[in-house]
Amino acid sequence: RSQRDGERISMDEAKEDDYRKGAICRIKMHNFLTYTDAECCPGPKLNIVVGPNGTGKSSVVCAICLCLGGSHKSLDRAEKYRDFVKKGMDEGFVEVELYRAGGNGQNLLVRMDISSNNDKAQWSINGASTSRKAVKETMAQLSIQVDNLCCFLAQDRVVQFASLDPYKLLHETEKAVRPQLFEQHQRLINQKKDEKTLRSQTDQLKSNLDQATEQKNGLEEDVRRMREREETKNKIDLLKKKRLWVDVSQKKTRVKQLKEELGKAEADYKKLRAVQEPLRNKVSDLEENIGHLKQSINHRDSQQKSLARKCAGVVDTMQHQEQAVDSEYELIDEIDERAETLKRRREAKEIEIVQLKRDIANLPRQNEVKASYHEAIKEFKSIINRRKKINEAKQAINHRKRTLETTIMKKRRQLDTVKDYKIVRLEKARGSQHYRIYKWVEKNRDRFRGNIYGPLFVEVKVRNALHGKYVEAALGQTLFQYFCDEKETWAQFPKALAKETGMKVSVLHVKPENPPKVCDINQLKKHGVTGWLEDVVECDEKVLWGLRGMGKFHAIAITDRRLPPEAVAACMKSRRGDPQGTQKLFNVDEKFEVKFSRYGGHTSSSNSKLWGARNLLMDDNSQDSKKTRRGS
Repeated sequence: RSQRDGERISMDEAKEDDYRKGAICRIKMHNFLTYTDAECCPGPKLNIVVGPNGTGKSSVVCAICLCLGGSHKSLDRAEKYRDFVKKGMDEGFVEVELYRAGGNGQNLLVRMDISSNNDKAQWSINGASTSRKAVKETMAQLSIQVDNLCCFLAQDRVVQFASLDPYKLLHETEKAVRPQLFEQHQRLINQKKDEKTLRSQTDQLKSNLDQATEQKNGLEEDVRRMREREETKNKIDLLKKKRLWVDVSQKKTRVKQLKEELGKAEADYKKLRAVQEPLRNKVSDLEENIGHLKQSINHRDSQQKSLARKCAGVVDTMQHQEQAVDSEYELIDEIDERAETLKRRREAKEIEIVQLKRDIANLPRQNEVKASYHEAIKEFKSIINRRKKINEAKQAINHRKRTLETTIMKKRRQLDTVKDYKIVRLEKARGSQHYRIYKWVEKNRDRFRGNIYGPLFVEVKVRNALHGKYVEAALGQTLFQYFCDEKETWAQFPKALAKETGMKVSVLHVKPENPPKVCDINQLKKHGVTGWLEDVVECDEKVLWGLRGMGKFHAIAITDRRLPPEAVAACMKSRRGDPQGTQKLFNVDEKFEVKFSRYGGHTSSSNSKLWGARNLLMDDNSQDSKKTRRGS
C-alpha cells in the first residue's frame, strides 16, 4: 500500500527471513509520471496494487523496470526518458532497494535520476555512479530479468506476450527458470545441428568413395590404351627426327646445285648487260624527246581553254540579248491585252449607261420613295435589335460554357488528387499483406453484392497532419479495417479471401445510423474547441457510418491549437448525464478522457500523449500540411 504526496504507509510487518535474496523491499518515486512523492515497501510474497484507472498502477511497474536497467522502449509507453518526468517538473528519480543483494549481506540500493531538460538517465548503486549496462549485469547475477516477458510483463506488452510462438515462449521460460538452462538447451540444439551436418558429410563422402571406385575400375582400360598411345607417339617422334636428318642432307645437296646455277646466271647477266648498253642510250634520248612533246601539248591545251572561255562569254551575251528581246515581246503582248480589256469595259459601260437611262425613266415618284425608305429604316433597326439580343444570348452561353469548363477541370483535379493519394498510400504499403489484400479486392469486387470499402487508411482523407494524428489516435490498429454495406458480403468476403490467398481480414457490416447528440458544440467552441472529429474527415457516407459506430468520431472533440488546463477542464463532463461537456478531447499532442463507473458513479480521468500521423498524410504536399507538421 502507498500514498502520494510524501506520506509513507509501510507494508504489513513481515519477518526478514521471509525475504529472498534480491527481493524488492522498498520502492521510492519522486516526480515520476503521476507521482509527486511516493514510497512503498512490498512484502516478501505476493503483492497486489489496486486502484481505479489512471491512479498510477502501471507507473509502479515502469519505475521498477527502468530503475533495474530495463529499456524505456520495451514498455511502449514513451519514446524518451524525459517523458517519464511528471508534467511541470524539471527532474525526478526512482529508488529500488533489493534485499541482501549487496556485499557482506547488505541491501543493494539502485537509483535512477531523470531530467526533463535532456533525454539521458543516470544510475547509481549504493550512492556510486554507474551505467545502465553495469546495472543490467548486476541484475543478471541476481537472476532479475526485467526484459523477459515471462518474468516481467508490463501492461502495454500483453499483446506481444500473447503473440509469442511456442519456441520463443520455451526460450523465455528457460531464461526465467535459470539462464544456464537456456544456454545448455542452445548447446544441445547446436550439437544436434552439428550431428546432422556430420552425418550428411559422412554419407556424402561414402557416396564420393563409391563413385571414385567405380571411376577407377572404368579408367584402368583407358590407362592401358594411354600407355600404348604414348609408346606409339615416342616411335613417331623418333621417325620424325630421322626424317629431318634425311631432309637436311638433301637440302645441302640442293644448295650446292643452286650455287653453281647462280654462278652461271651471273655470267650470262654480264654478257647481256654489255649487249643492251647501246639500246639503253637510245631509250634515254627518246624519253627526252617525249618530255619536250608533252610541254608543247600542254601549251596548246591552255590556249584552247582560253579560247573556249571567250566563246562561252560570247554565248552568254547572246543569250542575255535573246532574253531581253523576249521580254520586249511579252510587254507588247501585255499592252495589247490591256487595250483589248479597256475596249470591252468601254462597251460594257455604254450598255450600262443605256440601261440606267431606262431605269431613271421608270423610277417611282418622291412620296413612294420616302415611304419605302422609312420602312427600310424600321426593318434595319429591328434587325439590329434582334442581332443585339442574339449577341447577348451568345455571350451568356459562352460565359456558362466557361463556368462549366472551370467546374469540370476542378472536379477532374479533385478526382486526380483522390486517385493520387490512394496510389501513394498503397505504394507505401507495397509488399505488405494489406497491399496484397487490396489488390485481391480490386480484382474480385464484382463477385460480391453491394460495396466493399477499405482499408480505412486508403478511404479516409484529412486536411493536415494534426487531423491525421487525431484520426490515427481514434482508430489505432483498425486503420486496416474493411467495411461492407451488405450482410451477405460481410459473411462471404473474408471466407473467399482466406480460401484463395490464405490471408485473413477484419470486416465490419455498416448500417445507417443517426447517433445521439453528445452536447452543444457551440458551448465547447466558446472555450476554444474547433469541432467534432467527424467534421474534419473526408470519406464516403457509409465509411462515416463505420467511423461513428467503431471510433465514436461524432463524440470526440478536437482543437487546432493547444488549450490551457482551465479551458480543458471546462470542456470535460463532470458527471454522468452532464449535457454541457464531452468525455474525450484531443488537444494538439494530448488526449484527455473521462470515464464514469457504471455501478458506483465514480469518476476517473486520464491524459496521454498523441503521436504523429504515420499513414494518413504521406501523400499531402500542401503548404497547410507542411506548416501543421512543423507546428506539431
